[in-house]
Amino acid sequence: MQLPTTRCLTLAICVSGLLGGAARAETRVEGARDLVGQEPLARPPLVLVYDFHLPGAETADPELVRTARKGAASLSQQIVEDLGKQGIPARRAGPSTPVPVHALLIQGSIPQLNQGDRVGRTVIGMGVGAADIRTRFEISQQTRIAQRLLWQADTVTHEGGKSPGLGASGAAAAVTGSTTGLLVRAPRALIRASPVEIHTYQTAKIIAEGLAKRYRSRGWR
Repeated sequence: MQLPTTRCLTLAICVSGLLGGAARAETRVEGARDLVGQEPLARPPLVLVYDFHLPGAETADPELVRTARKGAASLSQQIVEDLGKQGIPARRAGPSTPVPVHALLIQGSIPQLNQGDRVGRTVIGMGVGAADIRTRFEISQQTRIAQRLLWQADTVTHEGGKSPGLGASGAAAAVTGSTTGLLVRAPRALIRASPVEIHTYQTAKIIAEGLAKRYRSRGWR
């Protein structure tokens, strides 16, 4: 299923490696847009989460693309699980999945995936061994005619916590409408996780908790 509006960048994937100090990895929100404000919306029957796509994957190294696709699938599954913990019915979806009227759709892309490595590879603009992973997500609602875009933003995970943008703790600015917040940091359990695993955990948390706040503020649960 195509995204309503997505500016695709070139997919960049560097050699995968473990981050010895992964607990320092932080995820921030950039480019948050709220397209509905306080406008009333119909209560959604469920949330459909689509696998995030990889712009430029056809020209990238096949082995690295497989790693990226595995991360994209993990992200979709993690979002579904985190929404479930918030009491929000959600499931993964594909191109042939029926979409009920008023359902919410979470779709996105991973236009930047620079994982860094432990042997000191220099990634332009990020320093030695740095990791910089970006996900662009959009939340739409299915109307009787078409999908309507409601909220969108990017999440960026950077190993050293130096990425620019708005920090968020449990609620993405794009979803909650908030302009303040703290950083989401990887828990100790992920200290030896790969950059993709850390980004998956933190991005799913931002999206799920932010959407749960929207549900509460709109009286949907």
